[in-house]
Amino acid sequence: MAPSTSRCPGMIFASIEEGNSLSGLDTSKGPVEPAGEEKDEAKPENGEKEAKGPPRPVHAPARTHRGPTAAVRCGLWRRVRLSAWLRGLSFPDEAEEAAFRETLDREVIVATLLGDIAGAAKVCISTTMVYFDERRRSNGAKVLFHPSDPRTLYFAFAFVVFWIFVVTTAACLVRLLCNRLRSVDFELVAVAGTIYIISNTFLISKVTTARLYGRDPHDVWAGEINEAGIDLLSIFAVALTVTVACQAVPLRTQRLWIVPVVGILIYPVVALMAGMEMREEGINGWLYLVLTCIFSYIGARRHEAHRRTKWRALREVAESDRLAQGVQAMSWMSCDVILQLGEDFDVVDSSPELDAFFGQAMRGERLTKVMQEGDRQAFEAAA
Repeated sequence: MAPSTSRCPGMIFASIEEGNSLSGLDTSKGPVEPAGEEKDEAKPENGEKEAKGPPRPVHAPARTHRGPTAAVRCGLWRRVRLSAWLRGLSFPDEAEEAAFRETLDREVIVATLLGDIAGAAKVCISTTMVYFDERRRSNGAKVLFHPSDPRTLYFAFAFVVFWIFVVTTAACLVRLLCNRLRSVDFELVAVAGTIYIISNTFLISKVTTARLYGRDPHDVWAGEINEAGIDLLSIFAVALTVTVACQAVPLRTQRLWIVPVVGILIYPVVALMAGMEMREEGINGWLYLVLTCIFSYIGARRHEAHRRTKWRALREVAESDRLAQGVQAMSWMSCDVILQLGEDFDVVDSSPELDAFFGQAMRGERLTKVMQEGDRQAFEAAA
């Protein structure tokens, strides 16, 4: 028996093995014919000719339906690709997708918490300013809340949005500080909350609330009302919300895609419901909003693809490290020493046991230099 070395990824284990040889197939008898098949068909005997019958009539093949035309197939393929693009990215394995989503939970919760705090502050400040501005313009008279008053709807929308912000903020704090509410899907909460905020951006508007009652905003609200400016401000708020959701919150595109779609459709839908006139300024602003939503979603999709690739690579590295540690732990039971080699078979790390085994300091030394000639040749041939 002679000492030999066997390799595993990144490690060399010293061991004693019996010399073995591989045995091949016996090919001295030539190729084996498959059983049950005859090589040649039966031929007629000498002097006999193969009988030929009358010629058979040739029938034209029946016409069959060959499927849709190329143009139809191309259109179907484009629709399939568009639907897959809108559905977002995902891993084929559900367990792998669940593990990836779990790594994003904390970032989603933190981003949702910051967004809720900022949104609650904005709604509180703007609504308070509108209330006192109405009192000032009405010569100090209190604003009476009545179902027939469009201003009541305005403040009701603002009140509901404010408390939604407060509830989601409390839920995020409970999850972060107390580690409770683990069964709550905060990614879904963030998407639903973003959609609700976008929808209420045009509803919490002096122009929209008055138009929903069929009244002129100038007759409802005190002071001068700039309808075009209010529409552009609402469009800007929607564009900002969509951009933040796509770029700052790590939401998966398989759920995120609905946010830019709602952002694109909300302005014409609200204008149609309220009977509002879409002015030239509003149409131009809406076109910019459409471009903003599309490119924000494209950026979010590319960022998620890069993040998924990086996450999978790190996971594979971690699995390789765990496998190497397991193999190393098992190898200590049968090996005297274990060493780790680099690309040029240099010893990466050393230990007192390894130095004592080879009789010299092995850190940075090439393993082949301390081998005997026969072992060196066998090792280089195997490597």
